[in-house]
Amino acid sequence: MIATNKTHTLVRSHDFEESEFGIDQEDISFVIDLLRNQIYSNKPLAVIREYSTNAVDAHVELGKGEEPIQVTLPTKFEPTFKVRDLGTGLTDEEIRNLYTRYCKSTKRNSNAFTGQLGIGCKAGFAYGDNFGIVSYNNGTKNTYNAQIDETAKGKVILMDSSPTTKPNGMEIVISVADTDVDTFRKESLNLFRYFKVKPHIYNLGEDKLEEKVVSLKGDFWTLYDDGSTNNNSYRPRYDYGRSNQTIAIMGNIGYPIQSKSIQHMDNNLQDLLSVDNLEIEFDIGELNIAPSREGLEYTKRTQEAIKKKIKLLKDDLEGIAQEKLGGASDLYEAKCNYASIINSLPYTIQHVLENSFKWNGI
Repeated sequence: MIATNKTHTLVRSHDFEESEFGIDQEDISFVIDLLRNQIYSNKPLAVIREYSTNAVDAHVELGKGEEPIQVTLPTKFEPTFKVRDLGTGLTDEEIRNLYTRYCKSTKRNSNAFTGQLGIGCKAGFAYGDNFGIVSYNNGTKNTYNAQIDETAKGKVILMDSSPTTKPNGMEIVISVADTDVDTFRKESLNLFRYFKVKPHIYNLGEDKLEEKVVSLKGDFWTLYDDGSTNNNSYRPRYDYGRSNQTIAIMGNIGYPIQSKSIQHMDNNLQDLLSVDNLEIEFDIGELNIAPSREGLEYTKRTQEAIKKKIKLLKDDLEGIAQEKLGGASDLYEAKCNYASIINSLPYTIQHVLENSFKWNGI
């Protein structure tokens, strides 16, 4: 994802003495710990999100965006979480000189990819002191162990190198504590609900991704029937102080929109940000996200992008309302159609559209 860098020009009126900000060498391990660990509030979810989106990026880079990544969920008998992509894989040199570098990213020049910060591939350290990396590259399989060493900076150790006939790609292997198996499974299924191309999931068992029934749909938004969730599916769990929130989807990740963070917005439009089963798609890079990718960063740019989409959404809903009534042969049929439509909508949207239904000027 293209980074939105801020550039500054300092106008100097005099030749003042200046000192630059920086980081001393003895503090590097502390800064690295901040980047790989302390920015994440939900460590299991960080692992799942970062490695899954990295895998999707690897497919997109090869033009395989419609091919699912492979995810293995942990079980009590096999407590290991794995993510495997079918990208190019990495050479040993790339592992050592690119993969291990913080804030080093090859994805900042394109909005085709979700990555940009160069810290997601180290997310395994947010959960534990080590994790496995397997690279399949042009007939060679290299197996690494990433470890936190005595310097607290971390190291990648080549454990084995052997020929292979398996397809190119990367696999990340995370050992999961027995007490976290259910958490990894639930967080995975919650996260993957928003993926356009659902992963191929191993060890799914009797669990399943949430299956939702579409109530209304536009080019960039979908309103789901709020009674469509079956008992075996996982419902989303929001930790933002309220349950009714419209979801912004960008780069396969769903971000609940905090309506109070959108300033100077018409009340009717504000109501559309509080619809529990409404999802709005944004192009990668259209919104600013926090470094942890756990939520949106409500900059003026992000707020304006959300306002723009909400206005277009309201226009779409009004167009659908007119279309549904347009074919009525008389006022009675128009009223029947109105009742059918309005009763199927969440109360918030009913309120927004209360003056949008007209038939022959009535």
